[in-house]
Amino acid sequence: MEYKIFNFLREKLKFPYFLRVFFAVFLIIIGIIFIIFVPFGGVVVGVFILIIGFILIVKVDKVRYLVKLRRSMIYMFANFFKKEKRVQKIKDIKRDLKKIFEKEEKK
Repeated sequence: MEYKIFNFLREKLKFPYFLRVFFAVFLIIIGIIFIIFVPFGGVVVGVFILIIGFILIVKVDKVRYLVKLRRSMIYMFANFFKKEKRVQKIKDIKRDLKKIFEKEEKK
């Protein structure tokens, strides 16, 4: 799913970088609001909007970490009241976010 969205947003809709960053920040904020305030939407909708926001600013080789991030977030919210699963998924989410935003080393 993420690869199809990525291809559509990057190849068919060719926005300049500053517009992509603007829309990404907007979508990330909206996604967080949907996740925090459940009456405004739903957790699944919030996670989906959050992932679309991240897709707009990440590179091609980081999309696989977005797939892992989406799966971890959905699983965490599905098992929110089970503490040990929630703690493990929070660790997984932190690890995936670090991998998404880490700088590549020059060789």
